[in-house]
Amino acid sequence: MRSEFLLEIGCEEIPALMLAEAQRNLQRLLEGALRSAGVLGDTCLSMFATPRRLVAYCPRLLRAEPSRVQKSLGPPRSAAFTPEGKPTEAGKAFARKQGVSVGALEVVRTTRGEYVAAVKRLAGRPTARLLAQIVPAVIAELRFHRSMYWGWRSSLRFVRPIRWLLALYAGRVVRFDLGGVVSGRYTCGHRALGARPIEVKSFADYREKLRRTLVLIDPAERRAKILSEAGRLLARTGLLLRDDPELLEEVVNLTEYPTAIVGGFDRRFLHLPADILVTVMRDQQKYFSVVDRSGRLAPRFVCVLDLDSDAGGAIRTNHERV
Repeated sequence: MRSEFLLEIGCEEIPALMLAEAQRNLQRLLEGALRSAGVLGDTCLSMFATPRRLVAYCPRLLRAEPSRVQKSLGPPRSAAFTPEGKPTEAGKAFARKQGVSVGALEVVRTTRGEYVAAVKRLAGRPTARLLAQIVPAVIAELRFHRSMYWGWRSSLRFVRPIRWLLALYAGRVVRFDLGGVVSGRYTCGHRALGARPIEVKSFADYREKLRRTLVLIDPAERRAKILSEAGRLLARTGLLLRDDPELLEEVVNLTEYPTAIVGGFDRRFLHLPADILVTVMRDQQKYFSVVDRSGRLAPRFVCVLDLDSDAGGAIRTNHERV
């Protein structure tokens, strides 16, 4: 049998330039540990991330590790049994130490001769128990270009302080404690738009409830929202968004619910070299430049908010003033 597994590491904002690498490293370490335990099977983890959370999801994790046979080599046959085949004290002591009966001992041939061995058939440990060991060990193993110690009683290093841990397997909480943070079934919504704790029952429940509190966990969805909104707003003016893949990825990783707005600046600034304008808008303010259909810079910019709207236009006005 298989059941779904969901992990969310909720923390203070991870720097945008570290987010994609953190997502990849978590996937590598967690998949490696689950494969070694034999519970991942032929599936892979799906990974998601926002500035405040790293998320791993597997819809079909095995319920237990595979059963295995453990063979422990003991004394030579001549020391464990008499010529008549009766167990000696050495043979009995070895069987007691291994927790098996003398009758369960087997004779195996080695390059050094015949020895006795205790063969035990061990049932696989439940996945929930394995996850309670694997997950905190993997999180503690994550490394970043810059990490910090946090919590005066903890030696845990992480890129930013961990504020909550959501860990569910088969709908039940995987219990563990990491740096004083205890895992549970609660997540948090958008910091400004819905930060109250949210109870989670499954991955579908988790994703939908976060969407309702204005958190899009999939970077691809945030990327598409930015491009769609910017394109729709600029279509009214006949202008185009200047292609900037690196800035797009950075802005995707700066937001949980991106909303595009269009602002403008005085046309007289176009007398400055275009590269200067583009660089200042891009590097200092994270604005996307706008061009006309011939590729010339226009006195407009696209700004991406981590909010659901700019109802009164005050945010746009302040950005234009900058």
